[in-house]
Amino acid sequence: MEQSLDTELRILEARIDLLKQKEHIPAELLELVHAVYARQIKAVAEAKTVLPPDETLAAMDTHHQGAPVLPREEFPLDADQAQGLFEEFLSLLLEKTGPMAEAASVVAKAVANGGPTLADCFAAHLAGNEEFFNDFGKKTPQAPRILAFLIQSAAAPGITAAARALANRHQADNAWSHSHCPVCGSLPLMGELRQKEGFRYVACSFCRTSYRIPRLHCAFCGEQDHTKLSYFTADDEIGYRVEVCETCKLYMKTADFREFDKKILPLLDDLESLSLDILAGNEGYNRPTLSGFGF
Repeated sequence: MEQSLDTELRILEARIDLLKQKEHIPAELLELVHAVYARQIKAVAEAKTVLPPDETLAAMDTHHQGAPVLPREEFPLDADQAQGLFEEFLSLLLEKTGPMAEAASVVAKAVANGGPTLADCFAAHLAGNEEFFNDFGKKTPQAPRILAFLIQSAAAPGITAAARALANRHQADNAWSHSHCPVCGSLPLMGELRQKEGFRYVACSFCRTSYRIPRLHCAFCGEQDHTKLSYFTADDEIGYRVEVCETCKLYMKTADFREFDKKILPLLDDLESLSLDILAGNEGYNRPTLSGFGF
């Protein structure tokens, strides 16, 4: 069941208040994330997405075999909304000082001169073309992911709205055993344990769909041998754990708030548990996705 707009905003405010107590998150970054996330929540309801014809979506039998409902590169995008949000978020950055503002100024000039165009930027995001954003990042070494942040943040509401409209093509109560999102085919960003049984869910890194996966299962390579799957925790990150796989050497963080009065917000859960990424990296594990904001 989808939450109301007011409920989503209240949950966001409560989680931001908790994050303000975290010393490892810079206040300026948290202020930016707060403003962008609140605007995104409102923009999902405003998005005007036109879904492709049903016959172009994955048939039920091929979907059950692992085909996503609609590959991410084919997702509809509310171009007018995305451009407007890009300009809003760019203005937020230009009002600041320091490396992010300097990088935003470079982005503003480049886009104004058509190199690259916003259409090219959004197309690269839909295609998952990280090389495109890494190449541009060389122009903003002080904040190399600034263009990716702006484009991903601006496109997210329309993509989320489309994913919610497509979600009924997937049986959400069944565990999805394939190593990608059932709706768009992207990799998962963050895990979550639900109910007393500890049902395992993950949130998609692209369309933000939450879907259930098998409990004993690597979310990335599908490994099921329990001797190759494990997890670890850290005393200073209560409610989080890192699930690791010895086969692919990848990891994913998982939130377990079942004993806490705390609501799941995968993008903020990811930010809050940043220290676990450092620990996982030190142990030789890698993460195949960036943050939900493109960092």
